[in-house]
Amino acid sequence: MTYEQAANGNNADISVLKVKINGVDYPTSGTLGGQNQFSEVAINGIASAANLTVEISAQAAENKAGYRIDNIKIFGTK
Repeated sequence: MTYEQAANGNNADISVLKVKINGVDYPTSGTLGGQNQFSEVAINGIASAANLTVEISAQAAENKAGYRIDNIKIFGTK
């Protein structure tokens, strides 16, 4: 799975947004680029399932940079 993430500030921490897929937390790390510039984030090792529930969230106290996500892509195999 990949998605693009941006923030209102420079060098914002990617890990403020928490990703959970089918109830399993998938940690992210790193920093975003410049202000309002989207950076691609990849989540690997997702367990196969007939259905996926994807949750992306942030705690209000940690979200100081106004995060946004776009272009969520989920890849599979047949």
